Amino acid sequence: MNSMKNNLLTLVVVSFICTTSSFAQQSLFTWDKENVVADDVFISLNRSLSYSWINERLHDAPLLHSIPVSCSNNQYDCVVQLYGTKGINNYSSFLFFEIINQRDDKLIYRRFGYYDLSTTHALSRIEGDTNYFRKVDLDDVSYALFFSSFDIEWDETVGEMIIVVVSKNVATLVFDGPAAVISPADFDSEEFSMDYITDGTDMINPETGLPDFSPDKLAEKTKYRLYKDGNVLRIVSWVDGDGPILN
Repeated sequence: MNSMKNNLLTLVVVSFICTTSSFAQQSLFTWDKENVVADDVFISLNRSLSYSWINERLHDAPLLHSIPVSCSNNQYDCVVQLYGTKGINNYSSFLFFEIINQRDDKLIYRRFGYYDLSTTHALSRIEGDTNYFRKVDLDDVSYALFFSSFDIEWDETVGEMIIVVVSKNVATLVFDGPAAVISPADFDSEEFSMDYITDGTDMINPETGLPDFSPDKLAEKTKYRLYKDGNVLRIVSWVDGDGPILN
């Protein structure tokens, strides 16, 4: 009888290890006291921009929108400014954004998209989404801002997602890479999570030209779940099944 119990316990332990080991989890960033420490592995869409290239766009790109943002206790206030040459004919597209300290009008952060940036429809999966970025509060004085480019294109290129963490009006880039969200994401939820893929191969429906996120199409793809865990964002990846259950 003891031998059967031991064998059963061993089987349960092995099954648990096999199940959990299929999920690879990483933190998007860590905290060093009050400082955000990014992991460069999550910044894959990066490019060297010459001074002349940047200066030309800073000079020519008009300011399209100024959107105020504050932390949850309203102690720190910023303004997100969107710039782009396509604002007249295509109001949903912009080239870069700046984060300005509202108290002294000083520049906190600037980022050019690897591609043209747009509204966050490709992140939220909400029809008619007109938000230019999304905000997820991490604690009383810190939050993450999400920016997005296009959806999966005809050539199967996956669009860009940018995440900047702002803590006490200090901004840190923690993610800039390909991301195609495969199900609606609720940015206002305390249990925020988002499922996405980075490989757009065979994901376009040839009849509609739109992404097809059906289970059959996703079956062999590596999927990622980005989620809030306390005051950090974590990513877990998997292939088979519906993904991990978050506590």
